[in-house]
Amino acid sequence: MKFTIAASVILFLTKQTNAQDTCDISGSFSVSSGSCSFDGLVASIEAKLSSLNCPSPNVPKLITSKLGATTLQDVKAEIASACSVAHLPFSSITGQGHVFDKEYFDGGTYYNDQRESTDDYGITINRLATDPGDRIQDIFQNQAQSNGFIWPSDLTNFEGCTLNAAMCCWVQDRQAGDNNGNCATPYDENCVD
Repeated sequence: MKFTIAASVILFLTKQTNAQDTCDISGSFSVSSGSCSFDGLVASIEAKLSSLNCPSPNVPKLITSKLGATTLQDVKAEIASACSVAHLPFSSITGQGHVFDKEYFDGGTYYNDQRESTDDYGITINRLATDPGDRIQDIFQNQAQSNGFIWPSDLTNFEGCTLNAAMCCWVQDRQAGDNNGNCATPYDENCVD
């Protein structure tokens, strides 16, 4: 997530900790954070100030003050709200629509129980590394590391779930050679748990 910070705010932050103005900041600049969060913003500002040879103030306290917030919790909530704009809809994970997503959480899609195997001629069928593997890997590497996902409140599976938390439990290994279970080749003999 990219944050644009007004130079006057950063200059204010640095002058609060050091009477001497050793920090040369003009205009505005951006800081990037690996995560869109209060902690990510604080770490990014601290790193930016350090790279400019600026003094190291109590950034959380000063951000709270500059935003006119009364508590650190208020600041964190405001930043979380701003970050949630960047969250992706849950439906973007499968890209197959509401009915598929509902069936997935009911345990009834090929995402849940399809096994990679070979036919009578030794040709691989149901190559899980490709479908859905490539999509899942792409989402993990390019989205989930820096973006959140919007809670799937439209799915009846989560009605009454006050914690807005879900966990996936895999009941069997379905693909050989991925170092996460005991499935091995040949599939029909060694991948039957």
